[in-house]
Amino acid sequence: MVRARRRRLLFPVNKDIGRKSMRRENTRMLILATGACSLLFSSFGSTSLYANDSEASWEVTSQPTKLVDPNKVCKFKNDLPIPSTIDVRDVVPPYNRVNLTIEKTRADLGLKYCDGSNRVFPKAKVYGFRLEGENEVHSPGPTFLVKEDHPISVAFDNKLQGPHLFPVDTSIHVPYVVRKDPNARPVVIHLHGGHTEPRSDGHPEAWYTKNFASTGEKFNLDNYRYNYSNTQDATTLWYHDHTVGLTRLNNYAGTAGFYLITDDNEQELIDEGRLPKSKRTIPIMVQDKLFSANGQLYYPGVHGEPLSPFANVEIRPEWPDPTILDEFFGNVILVNGKVWPRHKVSPSVYRLRLLNASDTRSYVFKFETESESKLEFYVIGSDGGFLNHPTKVKQLVMSPAERYDILVDFTPYEGKQIFLRNEGADEVFRGYFNPKLPAPHDQIKRLVFKKNDNWFLSGSPVGEKAAPTKVAREIMRFDIGRGSYQSNSYFKKDCEPYCIGNLNLSTDTHLRDLPTLPKSIDKRRRLSLHRVSDNEGDNLEHGRSLLMLGTFDIGSLFFQDRPTEIVEVGSTEIWEFHNTTASAHPIHVHLVEFSILNRQQAFYGAPILKPQVNPSDPFGELIIGAKINPKEFKLTGRKIRPQPSEAGRKDTVITLPGYVTRIKANFDCTGIDCTNGEYVWHCHLLSHEDYDMMRPMKIYGRNLSNNEKPAPYRLNADDRDSNSSYLEAWLGQNNEIGRPFDTTNFNQSLKAGDAGSHLTCKLTKRKM
Repeated sequence: MVRARRRRLLFPVNKDIGRKSMRRENTRMLILATGACSLLFSSFGSTSLYANDSEASWEVTSQPTKLVDPNKVCKFKNDLPIPSTIDVRDVVPPYNRVNLTIEKTRADLGLKYCDGSNRVFPKAKVYGFRLEGENEVHSPGPTFLVKEDHPISVAFDNKLQGPHLFPVDTSIHVPYVVRKDPNARPVVIHLHGGHTEPRSDGHPEAWYTKNFASTGEKFNLDNYRYNYSNTQDATTLWYHDHTVGLTRLNNYAGTAGFYLITDDNEQELIDEGRLPKSKRTIPIMVQDKLFSANGQLYYPGVHGEPLSPFANVEIRPEWPDPTILDEFFGNVILVNGKVWPRHKVSPSVYRLRLLNASDTRSYVFKFETESESKLEFYVIGSDGGFLNHPTKVKQLVMSPAERYDILVDFTPYEGKQIFLRNEGADEVFRGYFNPKLPAPHDQIKRLVFKKNDNWFLSGSPVGEKAAPTKVAREIMRFDIGRGSYQSNSYFKKDCEPYCIGNLNLSTDTHLRDLPTLPKSIDKRRRLSLHRVSDNEGDNLEHGRSLLMLGTFDIGSLFFQDRPTEIVEVGSTEIWEFHNTTASAHPIHVHLVEFSILNRQQAFYGAPILKPQVNPSDPFGELIIGAKINPKEFKLTGRKIRPQPSEAGRKDTVITLPGYVTRIKANFDCTGIDCTNGEYVWHCHLLSHEDYDMMRPMKIYGRNLSNNEKPAPYRLNADDRDSNSSYLEAWLGQNNEIGRPFDTTNFNQSLKAGDAGSHLTCKLTKRKM
């Protein structure tokens, strides 16, 4: 018998978009390919992984889990931990090899009650990193300190085994081994912001389990040892897990750490007194968490168990159990792995290297005195290193994965306390708005990026005032000691009377020349961001949110669909991100640093609905994705320059809702071999990235003939009989459509001509 095929109708969830009735009949679909092909498919069922094990932080019980009350949790009782350092700045081969293991451990996160009970919670189960020769497992991981053009080699040996600490949804695209073995714990580490060769980039499909018992399709033994060339100016990078479908969970468990690159220019700035020395330089990794009443980290997704207090959805009975959710917001803040810490500083200028390592939460950072007076502080660098000059700010918006290098002047506050606070909302960042401005077209309010006293955080719906957070308002406290610094006339002579504290630095001080980008443009790409509904089950109104990337011309695409971003080595491109959703998304592009050109408001209207098949479940229900309607699209605003803090080089950019965000990048592979490299670009809201807001990117060499260049072509597929199944897909290098699936239970027949010709794909299930 032939398996009956259900069709999943996947609708955009924008309330302004009318739901068109869809004919449940065979639909002509678009197949994208590069030539003749063969089909390799399998059908993966959805299974639930219930962890009833002492090693898991969650388990299914008869009583719902209770969560820690954040209002009872002590603030500013824990000392800020400074991650241990792996200093390999001056190490040369063969001594530049670093060996780390990824292990499960228990860590004191500093969770305790100050409600009179003085309850101290037990250590929490986390994942972390152990340096070869040491006994302690660090979570977050140790900080790498490396030098420009001094390569190192790093091995991350996966020792994880047993049920995951958090509930795993196997209905989405996850490593195949997770469906077969609930004790398998795949990992792969990505150096975020690294100028890295493909095999060392930490591709989401290059995962591996303990002892390499199972590996992803992009894995080879060379991937086990990562080669980091460090061909970049001084900057703040970080490393974290990047396993497909599990990134949010593995990072939440603790698989992240700083990676700091230094260079001669930075050292010269320090030697001249323009930047603080290392003892006044502090890495600050900020994350939001939930805790169960037994003191363990908690991540929602199991039916009948608590959601985040800020969740905007309810888990429906027809959804998979456990299920992924499209957002995560915690109610307890951790800095460097400690709950609401404090840190003692001297009355001097400190350099803080900020990292937002949260899942979904964006922060609007500010510094305040005990009387809530705001301090001005100075941004000196971002994702890609130093700015040209310091820029003075009173607040700083940071979305997940962004890094900022800042200076805070504590010199006037001897014996006092200064608070790092967040005035963002407990929802996805959407920009700011001025209620006095008229609404363009049918969009509610005009969004901007920078707030002043007359502008408000935009909430949901877009343009409504969002309430600043209460539970996540406090981040940490700085306790300024007594004693004054000694003035040094040498350090003062360059910047008087505008020096920043005791530094020989002002906002006019030149920090570095930014790497130049070629003026000529080789290609412009129009890319798109979409939110649709996967409509799990028969009720079309109640599907899960599915976040997708794509192109302006093709529309929404899954991660497993073939690359549309095929880039020539050394080329300079402008990428436009068209955000049709109601939320901002931090978009991260692997391999390169880019310059933000501008943002421009746009009107998108109702999309064109398009049928698609999820490559993770090719025999599942048809879905209906989205494509921008070019007849309704129009640019409605002026081009807005990036914020002064964004003026340097970036690898992650906030794409505002209802805006086109433009970046310019040079795909330079100097110092590494990235030819025929496979990379990705994606949203760095981790719950979005895992389902399914990520796309592949292919790099190819220069001076290839037209026949050698990988270029996509379109093929039409027609439904020829009731036993046929069709995909929107791409032809891979091994003559497969999409990814190679196990075909044990299926016969295949296929007729194909050259690229651009008619293609018929037929799959018939064998009788069992």
